[in-house]
Amino acid sequence: MRLPEYTVASASGREIGHDGDVPAKTTPPARKAPLPQELAERFIAVSRAVGKSSARSQFGALSAARYDVLHAIFHAGPMPMSHVAARLQVSPRTVTDLVDGLEADGYIVRSRHATDRRKTVLTLTEDGLEALAGARRVRLADAGSFFATLEPGERTTLAALLDKVLAAAPPRPGDAAGAARSAAVE
Repeated sequence: MRLPEYTVASASGREIGHDGDVPAKTTPPARKAPLPQELAERFIAVSRAVGKSSARSQFGALSAARYDVLHAIFHAGPMPMSHVAARLQVSPRTVTDLVDGLEADGYIVRSRHATDRRKTVLTLTEDGLEALAGARRVRLADAGSFFATLEPGERTTLAALLDKVLAAAPPRPGDAAGAARSAAVE
């Protein structure tokens, strides 16, 4: 019959096992599962750290702000400038300045909306798509360094968990159009 393992403090304060010679196997206390809000706080902290690193980078010829405009148009498809501003949570004036530069570089074209002539629709050009793809490679390499400390199995687990969370998230307006195109950049 095997005796259950336990520890006893010796006179010197050292813990010893039930057999008196072998140090007891200690099991770390079970970790309490973090609350969903705590996980959200950690996720936001990681996201901000990656974002700050990305904001300090140039993505090829693109600044982080110009990348964000191209990325928004890529995922949602051609859209009015006001929608880009809303997606990026910036003022329309900020988008106008960015669009002026992107258009001058040949990355986007402006056209009139088909049914509302007051609106200007932004569309990516082939050069814009290439610039976005190149910038995305740089951005992912930079952001990927944050996860290099994880072992391969940990990265697999994290990826599966993030996929599960993303699958449960409600879709953002306009994302359905970009889902089919995401393979072209990835």
